[in-house]
Amino acid sequence: MWARAIVVGIASALLTSFIGWSVWIPDALSFHAMWLAVIGAIYVGFGFSDGRVSLAAVELLVATVFLVLAFLGLWLAPGFIAAGLVLHGLWDLAHHPRGVRTKLPAWYPPFCAAFDFVFAGVFLAFASELAVRT
Repeated sequence: MWARAIVVGIASALLTSFIGWSVWIPDALSFHAMWLAVIGAIYVGFGFSDGRVSLAAVELLVATVFLVLAFLGLWLAPGFIAAGLVLHGLWDLAHHPRGVRTKLPAWYPPFCAAFDFVFAGVFLAFASELAVRT
């Protein structure tokens, strides 16, 4: 199950990256910042569906960190978006059976970690040309 989740995560990241850097997207930086904010918020839903207020609060706090990194990537430097994507991949890995125990599908953390790391890698490869926004 994990192998399939990882393969699908990689394929999804490559497809999303292709769309993000395509001619159809007028602002690749905003596209990637939006994705960081969205993937950061997904665990909030899992936290609330879990039913434990303390866990939902932790997931909300962590999602807020990813939202701040997305804004900093837009306002200051794209490196904040890349850092947020990598950190989110690590947050995914923290949701293993002995780590953060949010109730979620077993396939989700490896899928999302694979997505995040590949998406971050492609972003870093293409974002080097982006200037610091002022």
